[in-house]
Amino acid sequence: MFNKNGSIFFQEGQTATNTPKVNTNKPLSTTILSSLNWRIGLTLNYGVRLTFAREGNETELKYTCSVRRLNNASEGNFVFALDRTSDVYINEIVPDLIADKLAFEAGKVFYPLHLSVAPSGELHGVANAETIRQRWPEVKERLRNYFYGDFFEEYLQKMDNLLLVEHNIFSALSRTDWLLNVFFQPFYQQSANGSKDRLQFFPNLPTPAMGYQVVEKIMPELNHFGAIELMQHGLLELNEDFGVEGTGSSEALYIFHPQTCALLGVDGNWDASVEGSRRTVGMKIFYLAQDGEDFVHDYTVTKDRHDNIDTTSTKKQDTANLRDANEQKNVWAKLFNL
Repeated sequence: MFNKNGSIFFQEGQTATNTPKVNTNKPLSTTILSSLNWRIGLTLNYGVRLTFAREGNETELKYTCSVRRLNNASEGNFVFALDRTSDVYINEIVPDLIADKLAFEAGKVFYPLHLSVAPSGELHGVANAETIRQRWPEVKERLRNYFYGDFFEEYLQKMDNLLLVEHNIFSALSRTDWLLNVFFQPFYQQSANGSKDRLQFFPNLPTPAMGYQVVEKIMPELNHFGAIELMQHGLLELNEDFGVEGTGSSEALYIFHPQTCALLGVDGNWDASVEGSRRTVGMKIFYLAQDGEDFVHDYTVTKDRHDNIDTTSTKKQDTANLRDANEQKNVWAKLFNL
């Protein structure tokens, strides 16, 4: 499904945020992930792979998607458009069970999904809820051409109720969508000289009343590919008022572009045992270069973000530092054993 050869990563000698030139393994500046402020119009494409393990059974889910920066929302937030760019594959095939087909076909009503995101990276809400509601009648009629029966009618009624209230749309997506919870976190405004801890919900937990107490640490140097790495470790923390017992832990590596600070890769695992039921999830997100794209040219910081950077000379120097094109396309796949 995925074009693994279309995925590239960083090479030695690329540039870090707020400095014209950074050598690999050179210490980072004090504040390295300063903002989620992608330039308006920037679009990055990703491959997503999820593995779900429960009671000895494992299911793999794959799809590709794009994330595009739109204009600012009110109250200083940014708006990003998330769209799926492929079918969703379950265990390497398009869903063939009726329930799965219905869920994925009905779920298309949400895309493209416009998200309101704080400069810290934290997800705040759905910015195009009214547009989603307006799409639903057409999607519902199209579904009637392929599905029928009591189960189908009950599902449509649940969707009708969900789409009535804007907050319900955001609540449902934020409780169940792994990409939203992993990709949009308050990573930014972090220091390379210290760690940060907070409570974070992930969808393998049965209720948002639970969360992982995560500690995040930015590695003080660029890795050997010239990228920023952030390590996140978490322990499941239960709300005493919820009245359940459980244990769990998480560990994830996040990889960011050294100039734009855009999230380009995730490799993580989340484990939780709540009241005897264990749920384990693995997730990989990886940047996919499109045909004809020049990573350095297209995604280097532009002057409207950092006027003190001579981006023209930086691009020329960085381009000269790139290795053979065939080699660079395989680095990302090798890194995550894809």
